[in-house]
Order: sequence, then structure tokens, then C-alpha cells
Amino acid sequence: MAGRIHGFLGGVLLTGSIAYLTAREFRLNQAVISQSLRESSRIIEERDLPVPHQSNILESKEKTLTESIKDIWNHEVIKGVNYIYSLDYSGVGDSITKSIDRFINNKN
Repeated sequence: MAGRIHGFLGGVLLTGSIAYLTAREFRLNQAVISQSLRESSRIIEERDLPVPHQSNILESKEKTLTESIKDIWNHEVIKGVNYIYSLDYSGVGDSITKSIDRFINNKN
């Protein structure tokens, strides 16, 4: 008899837990969906409103000395990195190997 009661209570606990977690998930999803629907309805309502004019004139501000130095530094770093990437390491290795080979052959 005790096994049946424990089984029944375990089933009730399991079912209640699943029902609670499902309801909680529905509430969380409901908040996300309602926010999305509010944003969509706002976009639909505002679709016929005129778009404010944006100027084509760019604002320019004077560079400070530190900004100029940073730009020069960045340019030099980029030049250095591009130079390193442009090196042909296999060609350098071949030339070193040939130089060593010539040196060894000249000694003998």
C-alpha cells in the first residue's frame, strides 16, 4: 500500500512540476512576443509619417595633435605589418640555403 501512495505522490509532484515550468515558460515567451508585437504595430502606425531630412553636409572638426600622432603611428604599424606579410619566406630560405651551400663548397 505504501508503494502505491509513494508512486501516486511522486506522479503528482512530477506532473505539478512540469505544469509549473510550462506555465513559467509561457509567461516568459508571452513577454517577448508582446514586446515584438508592440514594436511591429508602432512601425506600421509610423510608416506614413514623413522622414525627417538629414543634412548631406558632414561635420568636420579639427584634429588634435595627439590624434594626428596616433594616425601617423597607426599608418606606420600598418605599413610594417604589410611589409612582413609581403615577404617571401620560402625565397629567403632558399637564398640562405644557397649561400650556405656556396660557403661550404668554397671551403673545400
